[in-house]
Amino acid sequence: MLNQVIAYSDINPAFYGLPALLSQEPMSSADAVETYIKGTQSKEDALNAFTIAGGEPSQFDVLTDTAGEGIGIVSALNLYNHGFITEETIDALIAYSRINPKWTDVVKLQRYKFLSPYQIVTALKSGDCTSDQATQWLLEEGYAADQVKAVVGGAASGSAKTAKNVTEAVLLDTYEAGLLSEAQFAEQMVAIGYEAAAVPIIIDAYNAKKILGAATTVITQIKKQVLAKQITTQTASGLLDQVGVQSQVRDAYLKDWAVEAQVEQKSLTAAQIGGMAKKGIVSYAYAASRWAALGYNQDDIVLLAADYGDASITIPVA
Repeated sequence: MLNQVIAYSDINPAFYGLPALLSQEPMSSADAVETYIKGTQSKEDALNAFTIAGGEPSQFDVLTDTAGEGIGIVSALNLYNHGFITEETIDALIAYSRINPKWTDVVKLQRYKFLSPYQIVTALKSGDCTSDQATQWLLEEGYAADQVKAVVGGAASGSAKTAKNVTEAVLLDTYEAGLLSEAQFAEQMVAIGYEAAAVPIIIDAYNAKKILGAATTVITQIKKQVLAKQITTQTASGLLDQVGVQSQVRDAYLKDWAVEAQVEQKSLTAAQIGGMAKKGIVSYAYAASRWAALGYNQDDIVLLAADYGDASITIPVA
Protein backbone atom coordinates (compact mmCIF):
# COMPACT_ATOMS: atom_id res chain seq x y z
CA MET A 1 0.00 0.00 0.00
CA LEU A 2 2.81 2.44 0.92
CA ASN A 3 4.59 1.71 -2.39
CA GLN A 4 1.37 2.38 -4.31
CA VAL A 5 0.96 5.71 -2.58
CA ILE A 6 4.58 6.62 -3.37
CA ALA A 7 4.10 5.54 -7.00
CA TYR A 8 1.22 7.99 -7.37
CA SER A 9 3.34 10.79 -5.86
CA ASP A 10 5.99 13.03 -7.41
CA ILE A 11 8.81 11.25 -5.54
CA ASN A 12 11.68 10.11 -7.76
CA PRO A 13 11.70 6.29 -7.88
CA ALA A 14 15.35 6.39 -6.86
CA PHE A 15 14.27 7.58 -3.39
CA TYR A 16 11.36 5.21 -2.83
CA GLY A 17 13.08 3.69 0.23
CA LEU A 18 13.37 6.97 2.16
CA PRO A 19 9.64 7.45 3.08
CA ALA A 20 9.60 3.98 4.63
CA LEU A 21 12.54 4.97 6.83
CA LEU A 22 10.82 8.21 7.80
CA SER A 23 7.77 6.25 9.01
CA GLN A 24 9.89 4.82 11.83
CA GLU A 25 10.40 7.42 14.57
CA PRO A 26 13.60 6.80 16.58
CA MET A 27 13.95 7.19 20.36
CA SER A 28 14.42 10.83 21.36
CA SER A 29 17.62 11.98 23.07
CA ALA A 30 15.64 12.65 26.27
CA ASP A 31 14.22 9.11 26.17
CA ALA A 32 17.71 7.69 25.73
CA VAL A 33 18.94 9.58 28.79
CA GLU A 34 15.96 8.43 30.85
CA THR A 35 16.41 4.75 29.93
CA TYR A 36 20.01 4.94 31.14
CA ILE A 37 19.04 6.67 34.42
CA LYS A 38 16.36 4.05 35.10
CA GLY A 39 18.76 1.21 34.25
CA THR A 40 16.73 -0.22 31.36
CA GLN A 41 19.64 0.28 28.94
CA SER A 42 23.38 0.10 29.33
CA LYS A 43 25.32 3.32 28.98
CA GLU A 44 26.68 2.18 25.62
CA ASP A 45 23.25 1.41 24.14
CA ALA A 46 21.71 4.56 25.61
CA LEU A 47 24.57 6.70 24.27
CA ASN A 48 24.14 5.11 20.84
CA ALA A 49 20.39 5.87 20.88
CA PHE A 50 21.14 9.37 22.14
CA THR A 51 23.53 9.96 19.24
CA ILE A 52 21.11 8.51 16.65
CA ALA A 53 18.46 10.90 17.97
CA GLY A 54 20.78 13.81 17.26
CA GLY A 55 22.30 14.27 20.68
CA GLU A 56 25.86 15.42 21.10
CA PRO A 57 27.77 12.51 22.67
CA SER A 58 29.94 14.79 24.80
CA GLN A 59 26.81 16.14 26.51
CA PHE A 60 25.41 12.73 27.51
CA ASP A 61 27.07 12.59 30.95
CA VAL A 62 26.04 16.15 31.80
CA LEU A 63 22.44 15.44 30.88
CA THR A 64 22.29 12.20 32.87
CA ASP A 65 23.62 14.03 35.95
CA THR A 66 20.91 16.70 35.79
CA ALA A 67 17.96 14.70 34.42
CA GLY A 68 15.00 13.56 36.53
CA GLU A 69 13.20 15.15 39.46
CA GLY A 70 14.40 15.14 43.07
CA ILE A 71 12.21 14.79 46.18
CA GLY A 72 9.69 17.60 46.72
CA ILE A 73 11.28 20.59 48.44
CA VAL A 74 8.62 20.84 51.18
CA SER A 75 9.00 17.13 51.98
CA ALA A 76 12.77 17.52 52.01
CA LEU A 77 12.54 20.47 54.41
CA ASN A 78 10.41 18.35 56.73
CA LEU A 79 13.13 15.69 56.72
CA TYR A 80 15.67 18.43 57.41
CA ASN A 81 13.64 19.62 60.42
CA HIS A 82 13.83 16.12 61.85
CA GLY A 83 17.58 15.90 61.24
CA PHE A 84 17.49 13.19 58.55
CA ILE A 85 19.25 15.28 55.87
CA THR A 86 21.65 18.25 55.94
CA GLU A 87 21.26 21.77 54.62
CA GLU A 88 23.79 20.91 51.90
CA THR A 89 21.34 18.25 50.67
CA ILE A 90 18.59 20.86 50.63
CA ASP A 91 20.78 23.17 48.54
CA ALA A 92 21.51 20.32 46.14
CA LEU A 93 17.83 19.45 45.79
CA ILE A 94 16.98 23.09 45.05
CA ALA A 95 19.80 23.23 42.48
CA TYR A 96 18.50 20.08 40.76
CA SER A 97 14.94 21.45 40.68
CA ARG A 98 13.52 24.04 38.33
CA ILE A 99 13.61 26.64 41.10
CA ASN A 100 15.87 29.58 40.35
CA PRO A 101 18.79 29.38 42.85
CA LYS A 102 18.39 33.04 43.73
CA TRP A 103 15.22 32.07 45.64
CA THR A 104 17.01 29.44 47.75
CA ASP A 105 16.75 31.40 51.01
CA VAL A 106 13.05 32.08 50.44
CA VAL A 107 12.36 28.44 49.62
CA LYS A 108 14.04 27.35 52.86
CA LEU A 109 11.54 29.41 54.86
CA GLN A 110 8.96 26.74 54.05
CA ARG A 111 10.56 24.59 56.77
CA TYR A 112 8.68 26.59 59.42
CA LYS A 113 5.25 25.45 60.59
CA PHE A 114 2.57 27.72 62.04
CA LEU A 115 -0.28 27.04 64.45
CA SER A 116 -3.68 26.51 62.90
CA PRO A 117 -6.54 28.85 63.95
CA TYR A 118 -7.97 26.04 66.11
CA GLN A 119 -4.64 25.58 67.91
CA ILE A 120 -4.35 29.34 68.46
CA VAL A 121 -7.83 29.57 70.00
CA THR A 122 -7.10 26.52 72.19
CA ALA A 123 -3.87 28.12 73.42
CA LEU A 124 -5.74 31.34 74.20
CA LYS A 125 -8.45 29.51 76.17
CA SER A 126 -5.85 27.60 78.18
CA GLY A 127 -3.96 30.80 78.99
CA ASP A 128 -0.82 29.78 77.06
CA CYS A 129 -0.91 32.95 74.97
CA THR A 130 -2.33 36.44 75.32
CA SER A 131 -5.14 38.00 73.31
CA ASP A 132 -2.61 40.25 71.57
CA GLN A 133 -0.51 37.27 70.52
CA ALA A 134 -3.55 35.35 69.27
CA THR A 135 -4.70 38.42 67.32
CA GLN A 136 -1.29 38.84 65.69
CA TRP A 137 -1.04 35.17 64.71
CA LEU A 138 -4.52 35.07 63.18
CA LEU A 139 -3.92 38.28 61.25
CA GLU A 140 -0.66 36.79 59.94
CA GLU A 141 -2.71 33.83 58.71
CA GLY A 142 -4.66 36.26 56.57
CA TYR A 143 -7.96 36.38 58.43
CA ALA A 144 -10.04 39.56 58.31
CA ALA A 145 -9.53 41.89 61.29
CA ASP A 146 -13.22 41.90 62.29
CA GLN A 147 -13.34 38.10 62.29
CA VAL A 148 -10.14 37.90 64.33
CA LYS A 149 -11.59 40.34 66.87
CA ALA A 150 -14.75 38.27 67.26
CA VAL A 151 -12.90 34.96 67.63
CA VAL A 152 -10.28 36.28 70.06
CA GLY A 153 -12.86 38.16 72.12
CA GLY A 154 -15.09 35.11 72.51
CA ALA A 155 -12.21 32.79 73.36
CA ALA A 156 -10.69 35.22 75.85
CA SER A 157 -14.06 35.73 77.59
CA GLY A 158 -14.57 31.98 77.96
CA SER A 159 -11.04 31.57 79.25
CA ALA A 160 -11.45 34.28 81.87
CA LYS A 161 -14.74 32.83 83.07
CA THR A 162 -13.26 29.34 83.45
CA ALA A 163 -10.18 30.63 85.23
CA LYS A 164 -12.34 32.66 87.61
CA ASN A 165 -14.53 29.69 88.50
CA VAL A 166 -11.58 27.42 89.09
CA THR A 167 -9.85 30.02 91.24
CA GLU A 168 -12.96 30.49 93.39
CA ALA A 169 -13.20 26.74 93.93
CA VAL A 170 -9.54 26.58 94.94
CA LEU A 171 -9.96 29.48 97.36
CA LEU A 172 -13.04 27.89 98.94
CA ASP A 173 -11.17 24.61 99.43
CA THR A 174 -8.27 26.50 101.00
CA TYR A 175 -10.65 28.43 103.25
CA GLU A 176 -12.40 25.23 104.35
CA ALA A 177 -9.04 23.64 105.17
CA GLY A 178 -8.31 26.55 107.49
CA LEU A 179 -5.34 27.77 105.48
CA LEU A 180 -7.03 31.11 104.86
CA SER A 181 -8.82 33.28 107.37
CA GLU A 182 -12.12 34.88 106.40
CA ALA A 183 -10.33 38.21 105.87
CA GLN A 184 -7.66 36.60 103.70
CA PHE A 185 -10.28 34.74 101.70
CA ALA A 186 -12.17 37.99 101.09
CA GLU A 187 -8.96 39.72 99.97
CA GLN A 188 -8.14 36.93 97.49
CA MET A 189 -11.67 36.92 96.07
CA VAL A 190 -11.47 40.65 95.38
CA ALA A 191 -8.08 40.10 93.74
CA ILE A 192 -9.57 37.72 91.16
CA GLY A 193 -12.30 40.17 90.20
CA TYR A 194 -15.19 39.79 92.67
CA GLU A 195 -16.87 42.84 94.12
CA ALA A 196 -16.03 43.30 97.81
CA ALA A 197 -19.74 43.52 98.67
CA ALA A 198 -20.37 40.10 97.13
CA VAL A 199 -17.74 38.26 99.20
CA PRO A 200 -19.71 38.16 102.51
CA ILE A 201 -22.68 36.70 100.62
CA ILE A 202 -20.46 34.00 99.15
CA ILE A 203 -19.06 33.20 102.60
CA ASP A 204 -22.53 33.08 104.20
CA ALA A 205 -23.84 30.83 101.43
CA TYR A 206 -20.83 28.55 101.79
CA ASN A 207 -21.17 28.32 105.58
CA ALA A 208 -24.92 27.71 105.28
CA LYS A 209 -24.25 24.92 102.82
CA LYS A 210 -21.83 23.28 105.27
CA ILE A 211 -24.31 23.61 108.15
CA LEU A 212 -27.11 22.17 106.03
CA GLY A 213 -24.91 19.26 105.02
CA ALA A 214 -24.05 18.48 108.64
CA ALA A 215 -27.68 18.86 109.75
CA THR A 216 -28.87 16.54 107.00
CA THR A 217 -26.47 13.86 108.19
CA VAL A 218 -27.75 14.15 111.80
CA ILE A 219 -31.39 14.16 110.71
CA THR A 220 -30.80 10.98 108.68
CA GLN A 221 -29.40 9.25 111.76
CA ILE A 222 -32.38 10.36 113.91
CA LYS A 223 -34.77 9.00 111.30
CA LYS A 224 -33.03 5.61 111.29
CA GLN A 225 -33.34 5.36 115.08
CA VAL A 226 -37.04 6.30 114.98
CA LEU A 227 -37.82 3.68 112.33
CA ALA A 228 -35.85 1.06 114.30
CA LYS A 229 -37.82 2.07 117.45
CA GLN A 230 -34.54 2.76 119.22
CA ILE A 231 -35.79 6.17 120.36
CA THR A 232 -39.26 7.58 121.06
CA THR A 233 -40.99 10.31 119.11
CA GLN A 234 -40.44 12.70 122.06
CA THR A 235 -36.68 12.02 122.05
CA ALA A 236 -36.54 12.50 118.31
CA SER A 237 -38.37 15.80 118.63
CA GLY A 238 -35.85 17.04 121.19
CA LEU A 239 -32.90 16.03 119.00
CA LEU A 240 -34.37 17.82 116.00
CA ASP A 241 -34.77 20.94 118.12
CA GLN A 242 -31.09 20.75 119.06
CA VAL A 243 -30.11 20.55 115.38
CA GLY A 244 -32.06 23.75 114.78
CA VAL A 245 -34.90 22.35 112.70
CA GLN A 246 -37.90 24.68 112.71
CA SER A 247 -40.92 23.41 114.65
CA GLN A 248 -43.16 23.10 111.58
CA VAL A 249 -40.48 21.18 109.67
CA ARG A 250 -39.78 19.04 112.78
CA ASP A 251 -43.44 18.06 113.14
CA ALA A 252 -43.62 17.23 109.43
CA TYR A 253 -40.56 14.97 109.78
CA LEU A 254 -42.05 13.13 112.76
CA LYS A 255 -45.39 12.63 111.01
CA ASP A 256 -43.75 11.28 107.86
CA TRP A 257 -41.52 8.93 109.84
CA ALA A 258 -44.50 7.58 111.80
CA VAL A 259 -46.30 6.71 108.56
CA GLU A 260 -43.13 5.20 107.11
CA ALA A 261 -42.64 3.09 110.25
CA GLN A 262 -46.15 1.65 109.87
CA VAL A 263 -45.63 0.92 106.18
CA GLU A 264 -42.33 -0.82 106.85
CA GLN A 265 -43.80 -3.13 109.59
CA LYS A 266 -43.52 -6.78 108.65
CA SER A 267 -46.26 -9.36 109.14
CA LEU A 268 -46.27 -13.14 109.51
CA THR A 269 -46.90 -15.08 106.34
CA ALA A 270 -49.89 -17.40 105.85
CA ALA A 271 -47.54 -20.39 106.16
CA GLN A 272 -46.05 -19.12 109.43
CA ILE A 273 -49.52 -18.57 110.93
CA GLY A 274 -50.66 -22.04 109.79
CA GLY A 275 -47.57 -23.64 111.28
CA MET A 276 -48.20 -21.96 114.64
CA ALA A 277 -51.84 -23.13 114.61
CA LYS A 278 -50.75 -26.71 113.83
CA LYS A 279 -48.26 -26.60 116.75
CA GLY A 280 -50.95 -25.23 119.06
CA ILE A 281 -49.21 -21.90 119.55
CA VAL A 282 -52.33 -20.08 118.38
CA SER A 283 -55.90 -21.24 117.93
CA TYR A 284 -57.33 -21.98 114.49
CA ALA A 285 -59.89 -19.22 115.10
CA TYR A 286 -57.05 -16.74 115.65
CA ALA A 287 -55.23 -18.09 112.60
CA ALA A 288 -58.41 -17.60 110.56
CA SER A 289 -58.61 -13.94 111.63
CA ARG A 290 -54.97 -13.39 110.69
CA TRP A 291 -55.47 -15.04 107.29
CA ALA A 292 -58.47 -12.78 106.72
CA ALA A 293 -56.28 -9.75 107.55
CA LEU A 294 -53.84 -10.92 104.90
CA GLY A 295 -56.66 -10.80 102.36
CA TYR A 296 -57.77 -14.43 102.09
CA ASN A 297 -61.50 -15.06 101.51
CA GLN A 298 -63.54 -17.45 103.67
CA ASP A 299 -63.33 -20.42 101.31
CA ASP A 300 -59.53 -20.14 101.18
CA ILE A 301 -59.36 -19.81 104.98
CA VAL A 302 -61.25 -23.12 105.35
CA LEU A 303 -58.82 -24.81 102.97
CA LEU A 304 -55.82 -23.35 104.85
CA ALA A 305 -57.23 -24.55 108.18
CA ALA A 306 -57.74 -28.05 106.76
CA ASP A 307 -54.24 -28.06 105.32
CA TYR A 308 -52.74 -27.18 108.68
CA GLY A 309 -54.61 -29.91 110.55
CA ASP A 310 -57.80 -28.27 111.90
CA ALA A 311 -59.78 -31.34 113.02
CA SER A 312 -63.06 -29.36 112.91
CA ILE A 313 -62.87 -29.20 109.09
CA THR A 314 -64.66 -32.04 107.29
CA ILE A 315 -62.48 -33.56 104.61
CA PRO A 316 -62.95 -33.47 101.73
CA VAL A 317 -64.01 -29.88 101.98
CA ALA A 318 -66.09 -29.96 98.80
